[in-house]
Amino acid sequence: MKTKLIIAFCSLLFLFAFTGCSSQSNNKKTTEAPVQEELSDIDPLLVKSGFVRLQLTDPVLYDYNEKIGSGIQQSGGKDINSDNQKRIGLIANFRKNSKYNISGMAQIISQDKIEVKGFSYNGGCGPLILGLTNSSNETKIIAKVKEISSPVSDIGISISIPSNIELIRFDSIAAYCPTSENPVSVAVFQ
Repeated sequence: MKTKLIIAFCSLLFLFAFTGCSSQSNNKKTTEAPVQEELSDIDPLLVKSGFVRLQLTDPVLYDYNEKIGSGIQQSGGKDINSDNQKRIGLIANFRKNSKYNISGMAQIISQDKIEVKGFSYNGGCGPLILGLTNSSNETKIIAKVKEISSPVSDIGISISIPSNIELIRFDSIAAYCPTSENPVSVAVFQ
């Protein structure tokens, strides 16, 4: 009998302890600061009409957007203007050349960099020269940017654009054999 009383008493104590905690209601509402209060500690120069909240919390994004919009110099010491900016991201596919097995895809990554992916070349014409050109005059190389001296298969190549060349000066990248004036493969940026 004593054990039944102890068990009943412990059960009631247990029941009251846990129901007391869960039955208490929290009437306090969380308050959210109005946008004006939230912005009160922010530099007033950052708060312009049409601001994007993410820019205020990500200083790198804010700085990047300010540089693009104002034409401030980017890496490589070149001014970036809207015409050059439009060319960033363009992609060019090398026309497949069965004789030298040239293939790959090039993309303008930034004001001073082109990335080539999946590039293949069988080495059939000796050192292959990659040059920046215009599709209207493919025989005239604006700048030689890379030499590939041996056969390669499905590799990535990082190409630095010379600092004196703006993106608007070329519209293609061409592959030349050293013994030929005409390119063996051309990739036009689109």
